Amino acid sequence: MATPTKTIVIGSLILAIFAAYFLITMPGVGVRLRIDNDKSTFYILEGSTWKVAGIEYTNLYNGSKLVSRYNVSGITREYTLDQFLTISRTTRFGKGDIIVKESWMFDPNATDVESFPIDHKIECLNCKGLILQYEVQKLGYVGPTVDIESPFIIGKMRVLWSYQPDDTGEPYLHKIYSTDKLWLRYKIMADYATYSIRLFDSTSIGWCYQETVSTATATLLAEEVLAEYQNSPYCISTECWVRSDTGGTCTGK
Repeated sequence: MATPTKTIVIGSLILAIFAAYFLITMPGVGVRLRIDNDKSTFYILEGSTWKVAGIEYTNLYNGSKLVSRYNVSGITREYTLDQFLTISRTTRFGKGDIIVKESWMFDPNATDVESFPIDHKIECLNCKGLILQYEVQKLGYVGPTVDIESPFIIGKMRVLWSYQPDDTGEPYLHKIYSTDKLWLRYKIMADYATYSIRLFDSTSIGWCYQETVSTATATLLAEEVLAEYQNSPYCISTECWVRSDTGGTCTGK
């Protein structure tokens, strides 16, 4: 790994600034987030190894056509520190007048894993008429393509969206695909729009896809899912979502 140009210890957090990316770590609970120009990568510490737990991408579309970034070398990353630590990335699209600013907010006094980050906000300026696509890859999903609702829990990770009162709207498409890609798509209806979408390591019960489950077990687990997470995918025949905290092996499809 390259040598950081600056390292800052802020309460329970360590921020390392590199020429090409920022790396924010909460070592007490073994999570970190790397923010590059084109993506952000969530890591979980397993033993002595940092394992990828999800990679976030944010793109704009004009219909089915991807809107290109303007002057990639002009993408900026910065941080501010007051009561909270906020890391922002600003990207210009099209001819440079379309702006997407993403901000991840962290609480330096927090010690629980679910507070990393406490917020992830996407602001779109001059984006009216376009489509915002938020995508997560490498979640470790093995299963069918299904519609999902917030909060969506897969293994130890959770994706939560539309949780702030100033959010502009709900996604018209919200799916996880058999290719291990989660998509949220929004039709941007205003010149300025904001969306809150947070990926984090959840200490709550997680679920993973399990194909080889007895019908009796599948029925029981379906009842548990529907009781605890009304919006989670549920068992169909012997294809089932099972709790990842039960000690069983999730073999998948």
